[in-house]
Amino acid sequence: MRAVVAAVLAVGALVGCEGGSVFPPSDMSFEAFCPAWQATIAAQYQRCNRVPPAALNLNACASHEAALSAGRQRFDRSAAAGCLRQWQQGTCAQFHAFGFPTCDVLFRGRVGEGGACVATDDCEYNLSCDQQAC
Repeated sequence: MRAVVAAVLAVGALVGCEGGSVFPPSDMSFEAFCPAWQATIAAQYQRCNRVPPAALNLNACASHEAALSAGRQRFDRSAAAGCLRQWQQGTCAQFHAFGFPTCDVLFRGRVGEGGACVATDDCEYNLSCDQQAC
């Protein structure tokens, strides 16, 4: 009986885990994600391009925070930890190509065609922000 209970608990734990790993699915807030992500980007610039962090003008967090507050973007909490992990473990080739597929769904535009945008990340359906309109 104990073996059956142990087996059921083990299977239940694996079913609820991300990709069968021992880590639970991500639920990371923007406030927790963004400073760590921005620091990782700075470290990648230093490692891959030999650019010291002090020479960088990184404003990704401020830009995304403004877009989220204005309702132009939404943030997918479930993708945050995986995106951060990809950046932290990424190669310089991935960094140069921005080859982090988990991050593709992290920020989604909410502005429809013809709507007011500030950046292409604000636009739905992969539209481009051209002269303040998607």
